[in-house]
Amino acid sequence: MINPITAFLGPGIQINSEHSVRRGLFPLLQLTAKYECVIKLVRHLNKREGGRSLYRGGGSIGFSGLCRSAWLLAPDPEQPERRVLAELKNNLGLPQPSLAFFPVAQGDAPAIPNWLGPVAWTADQLLSRKGIAPPLVRPCDLARDFLTDALLDGPRTVRELWPLAEAQGLSERTLQRAKQKLEIRTVRVRVDGRDICYWLLPHQELPDSVPAAAVPPDLEPWLAPLREKYPPPTPLDDL
Repeated sequence: MINPITAFLGPGIQINSEHSVRRGLFPLLQLTAKYECVIKLVRHLNKREGGRSLYRGGGSIGFSGLCRSAWLLAPDPEQPERRVLAELKNNLGLPQPSLAFFPVAQGDAPAIPNWLGPVAWTADQLLSRKGIAPPLVRPCDLARDFLTDALLDGPRTVRELWPLAEAQGLSERTLQRAKQKLEIRTVRVRVDGRDICYWLLPHQELPDSVPAAAVPPDLEPWLAPLREKYPPPTPLDDL
């Protein structure tokens, strides 16, 4: 249990940057794999109101995007003396119901929950002012959630991603906008005479199954100085 996770990150980690957060938490992923354990991360809510509960956690969406399961703990809107544990995301199984409980004091020891069973509140409703669902989510936000989950376990080819995105009702334009926001990069390789296009999150590398000879040379060391020297024009430039 790491509570709160932001207090244990190094000074070089920018908590509002998805790339920086994922880089900072990557050693924890390695620990879970090595010791076959579960690490629970606690973070507080930001001060924004409205919108989806998934984006109400402090810092970048990368905190919850990197986790297999994320939950919200909040007061019951109708009975503030009790609490509700509601699911934000779950990559481990079927959706789980929200559960209500009363905190029971134990003297000097930490309080324990007295579970009351499932309730109808959703995480979005718990954080809305009147306990009603917030406005509809923008398609770009849905696409960001989709790509974060789809690429969680590693890079995937566009031929794998596109059918999954179509099933979610996401358009090509929306995916491209979300890709830019998540700083996803494209790497094209040629394996057995076939061109394959991978999408990778900033911290990811190509799968080990891709032969080194199939990977094109990295031109970024030459392109980056040129982009800096010759930046693209703005709409205000007189061309």
